[in-house]
Amino acid sequence: LVPWIVSEAKRLDYRAIILGVWNPKDNAEVQAAANLVNLHSTNFNSFAMAVNIGNEGILRNEYGITDLNNARTQFLSYLNSGIEIPIITSEDLHRYDVVPALKSWGTFLFPIIVPHWNEQRDDPTDAALWVRQAGATLADDSGMTVLVKEPGWPSGGQAGYTPATQQEFFETYFSGPRTVDSSVNPEVFTAYTTALEAYDQYWKNSPDFSSWGLFASDRT
Repeated sequence: LVPWIVSEAKRLDYRAIILGVWNPKDNAEVQAAANLVNLHSTNFNSFAMAVNIGNEGILRNEYGITDLNNARTQFLSYLNSGIEIPIITSEDLHRYDVVPALKSWGTFLFPIIVPHWNEQRDDPTDAALWVRQAGATLADDSGMTVLVKEPGWPSGGQAGYTPATQQEFFETYFSGPRTVDSSVNPEVFTAYTTALEAYDQYWKNSPDFSSWGLFASDRT
């Protein structure tokens, strides 16, 4: 499925894609990601690629920094000669304080910043502004460029989460500049260009929500 998704992204004139390696300890998965990069590396100027090794696995105590380092070394060994590609990882915002090494791991930082999990706020506008500020603060503190990975606000699941408040959250979040330069670190910036999920995932259960998507599961 992943090779098809990458091919479709290129066919539809997407300009960039971030590949995911779910399990850094799975050598076959690491090698498969490298193989895809080798296959599509003919022109990174028109189709940029990065690889994200791991996703909240430090949060879940599934692996550590050493495992990420080993996976990165393996990944680089599988790349064709001369290929250079951003390599990153992703954890929830709090993890960057709990595990300080995360603040310098990778080409740039790719944090998950979700008010519901990181700092619950009742007002969606206030929550959206908090996410933007949290990303900028991480860039200032770390000296690393930050791409906020998963800003999100559910459209259901508990009081205060409705389609209307979700719309207010994202209207506020995306009303600001797409990138903001760091006030203390030259050539460092924070990017606000993604959303947590495209579609609701109806199979999810509490304490998570099935309603993070910008669209319902039927694509409406």
